[in-house]
Amino acid sequence: MLAGWKQSVATVFVHVVGPLLVLDSVLTYTTWFLTWNCSHDYLATACTQIADPSTRRLLNALGDFQMANLIFRFMAFAGFFLDVLAGWYLVYVWRQWVRGHVGPLSGI
Repeated sequence: MLAGWKQSVATVFVHVVGPLLVLDSVLTYTTWFLTWNCSHDYLATACTQIADPSTRRLLNALGDFQMANLIFRFMAFAGFFLDVLAGWYLVYVWRQWVRGHVGPLSGI
């Protein structure tokens, strides 16, 4: 078990990195559905069917990020580990909430 400042550092790390992992997983997989009918040529997404230039530019940027992230996830297998950690964090927060121990610096 950690005690003192080490517990505080670990708690802050878990509660900073955990939501970022969840956000990364959600953004990657939801972007996949947003750009399903766009062409993905290597890492260059082209959503040519969208008329508004700013929306097209945003979807193209999200598609480029999503493709690079998916390549990292599936080729390096590190992304699967990050998805597991994101799931662990969601389970951890859920269990803390059920027990009533949720706070900004609740113990690990």
